[in-house]
Amino acid sequence: MRFQAENLSTTEVFSNESVLVKKSENLLKVQSELHEITTVEIFDIQGRLIDKKRGLNAREVTFSLSNITQVLLVKVTSNTGATATKKMIW
Repeated sequence: MRFQAENLSTTEVFSNESVLVKKSENLLKVQSELHEITTVEIFDIQGRLIDKKRGLNAREVTFSLSNITQVLLVKVTSNTGATATKKMIW
């Protein structure tokens, strides 16, 4: 057995904690701290698709939502294929 002086590496994981969903007036902002966002889907509580953006390569995506008063589920897919889902009251 030999000792090796090497640093341990960690891999950043795309998760619910690394995705931020914020409301600002009629705008819904989705931000990722770690990875690029490729797809964002917004569903109502019954599972109906309200809005969707695909083919993105950005850390921040903005939606304009008006005349909606309900609970929303925001599904975010990263460039690594990992997904995170956030729930918010709009």
